[in-house]
Amino acid sequence: MDFSWNQEQKLWRQAVRDFAQKEIAPFVRDIDTEERIPPEIIKGMAALGLLAPVCSEEYGGAAMDWTMAAIAAEELGRADISLAIPVLYLVEAAWVSSWTATALQSSRPKSCPR
Repeated sequence: MDFSWNQEQKLWRQAVRDFAQKEIAPFVRDIDTEERIPPEIIKGMAALGLLAPVCSEEYGGAAMDWTMAAIAAEELGRADISLAIPVLYLVEAAWVSSWTATALQSSRPKSCPR
């Protein structure tokens, strides 16, 4: 069995790494000191689909699989763990919703933006 990442996963990893190194890493000290994430970073994360990674596009998510979401969280964590944790939380919330929701509720998981 081959556990290597496919080309799409490698490209995704590089895209998130580039974003994290350019848009997050230079501001880590400010984020920690001010205890606040600048809105520009949140908007950038949203544009990449990092705020609802595993929710379907229909509900405002990026429709990623679990591996892609984990890759994103790992790369964010390389720059600042305080930004990776919310992504992991949102992944977990979507996962719990998908397992615990009734058929009627599962049509729109509560952890998705729309």
